[in-house]
Order: sequence, then C-alpha cells, then structure tokens
Amino acid sequence: MRSIRTMTGAALTVVATITLAQSPYEINGLHTELVFTAAVAQAQKLGGNCQITPPATPDGGSSAQCEFAPCGARSKDGACEPQDAKTAGLTIAAQPIVHISLEAPDDAAQLTRIVFLFEGRHDAVAGGLTQTFGAPNGEITPTDQKSWSHSRRLSWTQGRYRVGLVDSPKLILLTTDRSQE
Repeated sequence: MRSIRTMTGAALTVVATITLAQSPYEINGLHTELVFTAAVAQAQKLGGNCQITPPATPDGGSSAQCEFAPCGARSKDGACEPQDAKTAGLTIAAQPIVHISLEAPDDAAQLTRIVFLFEGRHDAVAGGLTQTFGAPNGEITPTDQKSWSHSRRLSWTQGRYRVGLVDSPKLILLTTDRSQE
C-alpha cells in the first residue's frame, strides 16, 4: 500500500512539473517551449518560407527567418480578407503576419524568442491578444501619449514568460527568461 502512495505521489509530481513547464502564451502553435527544429517545422507548416540564418548575437545560437505570403485582399479597416485558402496568409486578429524570427541557444534547445512582424491595425492585434491572454499587466503606454521610443507598448507577463506588443515597428515578441529555470 505504501508503494502505491509513493508511486502516485511521484506521478503527480511529474505531471505538475510538466504542466508548469508549458508556456501560457502561444500564437498559431508557436511558443517558447518548442525546440528550435520543431518551431521551424511548425512555421513551415503554417506556410512560412524559412531560412536558417547566422546567429543574431555574438554568443552564437540558432536563428531562423520565416517569410509569409501577404493577404489576397484587405477590408476597409485593413483586415485580411482571403479570397481563397492559398491567398489567406498567416494572420493574427485578421491582420497579416509577414515575418517570423525564431531564436534558440542551439538547434536542439528550446526557443528563447519568437518575433512576429505584422501589417495592419495595431489596435486589432492588441484587442486579439487581450481577448486571448487577458488585460496587459506591464509597460502600458496610454493611447494619447507616446513613449521615448515613439512607440506604444503593451506586455503580458506570467512567471518567466512574456509577450510584448509594439506598434512601431509592428511586432509581437514571445520571450522566456531561461535564467529563471
């Protein structure tokens, strides 16, 4: 009987550890808990033309740049209106994603950063992220003010995971602080 309790306790500990390791932030199947090679495969599955590039930092690492086809047509408010499945492109909140950058310490390591470059309306993407992740909880610049960088920033943080949204340039950043592991 004691061994059953011990095994059950060990199993629950493993399940809890696995659950805690899952990123709370995911966009189109991409999150920072993916291994670099799996993330590149996911970006290609989404329609990206991905190229492995030299590391962005002098410390080395793995980096990939993925380009996506633009939308077939746009509505009056700038939203992507696909004419058919081939011209739909990748979108977030109906705004087209045109580029994704993936970074990790090496090919077999989990991602440290994913950067989405999008076109269209920043407020639509902000609304979509707020609907998905809840209210932003950091670096909120009021809409009637500009920051020192002349951009509006919103962020969502949960433990070591962070999502950032910038309006100039139009970027979404998913990052993980691996030093907190």
